[in-house]
Amino acid sequence: MDVPIPYTTGYSEIMKNTGTLENNGVDITLGYDILKGKDYYLGFNFNFNYNSEKITKLFDGRQRWEIANTGVCYVVGKPIMFYYPIFAGINPENGKQQWYVPGDDIDVTTKDPNNVTTKFSSAALTQNTGIRRYAPVSGGFNINGNWRGFGISADFSYVLGKNLISNDRYFSENPVNFIGYNTSSNILDYWKKPGDVVDYPDWSQYPSMQFDTHLLEKASFMRLKNLTFSYTLPEKIVKNSNVMKGARVYVTGRNIWTVKSKSFKGTDPEPDTNLTMGRVVNTKQYQVGLEITF
Repeated sequence: MDVPIPYTTGYSEIMKNTGTLENNGVDITLGYDILKGKDYYLGFNFNFNYNSEKITKLFDGRQRWEIANTGVCYVVGKPIMFYYPIFAGINPENGKQQWYVPGDDIDVTTKDPNNVTTKFSSAALTQNTGIRRYAPVSGGFNINGNWRGFGISADFSYVLGKNLISNDRYFSENPVNFIGYNTSSNILDYWKKPGDVVDYPDWSQYPSMQFDTHLLEKASFMRLKNLTFSYTLPEKIVKNSNVMKGARVYVTGRNIWTVKSKSFKGTDPEPDTNLTMGRVVNTKQYQVGLEITF
């Protein structure tokens, strides 16, 4: 991690391999032949991983360290957590943004509906969100089979308990601060009159959307990473060519289907980062190919 050093060195920090982290978890891998015969096969493979991490030691005897401009904090005895001001929604009476006021210990999540403020200060309002930086559950499964030369293979991956800060939304849903940027249609759900229960404030007051938990999204997902249909030419046909030893034609699709949280507004839930801004998403891809063995 980046560790602060005296400014007299000419630098403010240096990357060091310091501190200790304890991981505990479970890995399960299963494989099963569902059908198996002379000219057909259908198999299933499954992988499950659960991991729980805990900081056991930091540098220079520190008990906590927040990585600047990332919203990530390391606290001895706890998992790596997101630390941000916690958004309390839009006040339906006046259309102003609200945030929960932290308690005396910012390492303890405090969300008292009777103690909110409309005055934003990142330093004064930042606290433990109660949301882990790293997803505890991940894995994947595969289905593959063949019959008389025809083949199919489907690879799925999943991550549960994942959360991402959507940095893109800070720009695309902040029309007061970023005039001229492409603006999301989400901001049309804004406050207009007393009693409105909405996601965005009264724009006529020229408010700035802040870097807080309204950008922290549930990013659990399951994705069909790879789907392939293929056909392998019979051996007798290949031998008659007197040229080839084998031939296979296939059609492959990648990232063609994703299940994700309905509340997720970001571009892609898969990147393993706490901040997403301008990230190249996992695009849908299609390929047709011919494999020939000589």
